Amino acid sequence: MLPKNLKLKTRLLTAFAIPLLVIVFMAITIYTSVNSLLAANAWVNHTSNVISKGRGLLSNMVDMETGMRGYLVAGRDEFLAPYHSGQQAFNKDIGALKQTVNDNPRQVSWTPPHHGYDVVSLF
Repeated sequence: MLPKNLKLKTRLLTAFAIPLLVIVFMAITIYTSVNSLLAANAWVNHTSNVISKGRGLLSNMVDMETGMRGYLVAGRDEFLAPYHSGQQAFNKDIGALKQTVNDNPRQVSWTPPHHGYDVVSLF
């Protein structure tokens, strides 16, 4: 409660100022929380995108493995088609992945330094 010896004008201003300050404080807190939530959501989307591209690379490597295995078992060049298409897709997709993670130097260091290499040379 406000002291009774204050003028009516002062008491009214105080009575309106306190809730107004609380509302301003709440608005600032909500604004900060929403911005933090939006930033976190952007990183979740970014991470999901990186994981998706990584899975695509894995799929390309499985295609290459399938083609190489077929060639080694049968000894016929037509079995290398999945290997070659997988290699082209891998080289394209690794470039896209590097662009996606270029905001994180640690992740960039995990990607190969150039395009157009044979995936077998990675292992």
